[in-house]
Amino acid sequence: MKTRIQIGICLIFSMYLTELYGQIDYPDNTSNARFYTDYYSSKIVRPALSIRGFDSEAQWQNTVASEYGYGLKKIIGKSNQIEVELLLEDIVDESEAFFVNPSGSTKDKVSIINANARIVESKAFMALLGYVLEKNGLDYSAVGLVSTKTPRQYLDEVTNYLLNPSGGLLFGMELVQQTFDDTILGDVEPIHTLSSNMSIARTLDLYLAIENAYKYYESTSYVNSKLLTQSQKYTYSLRYIDRSVDEIYALVRESYAEGFK
Repeated sequence: MKTRIQIGICLIFSMYLTELYGQIDYPDNTSNARFYTDYYSSKIVRPALSIRGFDSEAQWQNTVASEYGYGLKKIIGKSNQIEVELLLEDIVDESEAFFVNPSGSTKDKVSIINANARIVESKAFMALLGYVLEKNGLDYSAVGLVSTKTPRQYLDEVTNYLLNPSGGLLFGMELVQQTFDDTILGDVEPIHTLSSNMSIARTLDLYLAIENAYKYYESTSYVNSKLLTQSQKYTYSLRYIDRSVDEIYALVRESYAEGFK
């Protein structure tokens, strides 16, 4: 009897999600050029690194790419499937975790920084998911999640971290010490910095998607009052992340060059 009740509940929830899947008004799949333009800003649909757009089926319809990666619409529609459910639960847990100051051995510091960066990435996803649900009259419970924070609280935390990314909490590059002639000191290899940097790159990608969502649902004046300003967006987060990526590229290229000598 208990098993039948459980199956019935699962079927009802599955039918609810199927209906929910089609009724939500999702933002358009667009690039983000708010306050800046470069080669990529007009070519990449946001989000692109963690999830495949808001609606992957609409963006990559009838292409091989549509079979790989979920957009936000598909994540919501499949949130009752065990693999998606477990993933979402892990994201919630990480999003509510606290930063840890790196300490101990170099290996320990790298591990802590990687974990800190994943926390910020999870917060960015929760901010995006919660905001889209909220604009459709729903909350996290619609996809079976329980969170102690609101989408706005998540967003405020994300923007705060993007504005203050240095100090060794988020970027593994902080552990790679260089002299004035670019000699590498210490025992941290550039490859160890990739995990934290990629998490922050995905965080920025999700933040750009949040901007797109705000632009879709809200007025321009409201958007500009709630999101990063032009100077904040360029001077702090983008420049710092660009510099880290450039440094990794230069270090890896130098390593390959040394290997071929």
